[in-house]
Amino acid sequence: MRLRQCACQLHSLGICRSAGLIPGFAQRLFFLTLFAVFIALTAAAPEQPAGYHALVDWRRIATLTGLMILTKGVEMSGYLHYLGESLI
Repeated sequence: MRLRQCACQLHSLGICRSAGLIPGFAQRLFFLTLFAVFIALTAAAPEQPAGYHALVDWRRIATLTGLMILTKGVEMSGYLHYLGESLI
């Protein structure tokens, strides 16, 4: 039910015109496009796929993940809403 509701919201926003034809395809379209580009570049790249993990800056990924978790925690705590109300 939730997937259908999400697809209907996407359709009403004009983001997905084919939301009713292929359920869930609109949510996966971006991922599938990135995956197809990955496969094409892997076929054309001279490096071995086993070395791809060395190309990722894992410290930066960990830092950004931590910041996203911290931001979501502050948002869910309601502190920003309380602070906004106290300013007004």
